[in-house]
Amino acid sequence: MEREIRLPNYSPERLQAMSNQELLGLLTALEDRVPREVVDENVARGEAMLPLLENYLADEANWSNTASSGQWWGLLHCVFILGAMETPRAAKPLLEALSRMGENENDPAWEWFSGYWPALFRGKFAAVLPELEHLMQDRTKTWFTRIHALYCITAAAQEQGTKALEQNLDRVAALAADRSDDNIFRASAASLLLSFPRARHQDLLEELIRTQVVDPDFPEFNLNDIKEALAEGDQPEWEQFNNPLSFYDAEEIRKRQERWEEEALEENEDWNVPLSESRTSSTIYMRTTPKVGRNDPCPCGSGKKYKKCCLGK
Repeated sequence: MEREIRLPNYSPERLQAMSNQELLGLLTALEDRVPREVVDENVARGEAMLPLLENYLADEANWSNTASSGQWWGLLHCVFILGAMETPRAAKPLLEALSRMGENENDPAWEWFSGYWPALFRGKFAAVLPELEHLMQDRTKTWFTRIHALYCITAAAQEQGTKALEQNLDRVAALAADRSDDNIFRASAASLLLSFPRARHQDLLEELIRTQVVDPDFPEFNLNDIKEALAEGDQPEWEQFNNPLSFYDAEEIRKRQERWEEEALEENEDWNVPLSESRTSSTIYMRTTPKVGRNDPCPCGSGKKYKKCCLGK
């Protein structure tokens, strides 16, 4: 018999009666079970909540290896809430959060946010474009931070129109061709070009495959993908991640709780450890299998490539 998963529920009156500090406290207390109405109330309070969200993201204790599960989930909620705010002031703390992503290889935060950054900065690009540019060029930062800054710069150019986008794509091609830069960053920049395929970049993409900048064991793309992309046209992957707040849909929360319980059972079945004594249902997810590449077969079994099937789900 399956155990019923009960989700938190808050009336509008109860939330409106809370102070800003109490509302922030829910983000850590409820961990990954924060319901949409709590997030919406945070967003609705706008600039009144900004100092608390900024301070939370600036607190080193929340980023440390000794941070609690609640502290970690608080970081994720703060970023998603800032992304949903329309005020340009929300862009600065978002930028600081992006600059920290990927610093710790064992921190799963980068996977949770991967793909969402252009949507999080949407409507706020103008407030931080110079800073995004600086972040992308900073080779002391991780490739993850730099490539997502580049995704945001490209999404901003896309909003500005054809001329700005084409100029930006040529700039992305130059970055991919720069042999002095990190190969993972170069391969990721090349993959971005594949989302906006242009015949003038085909020779470069093929060269990156031949010189194995695109890792043959974990390829971002192959020669056939280049031909397919040119035939299909522009398909920026971030358009599949255009609604970060879907994370708070009740069905998504239930799926996560079921996922944690399944993993806990798998871990403890050989040890006969009761679920109540295993890790909590909201333990931060750490990938136990290799990350699925965008061009790998989708693990759902559809036969389609991951990028054309479940990548955005």
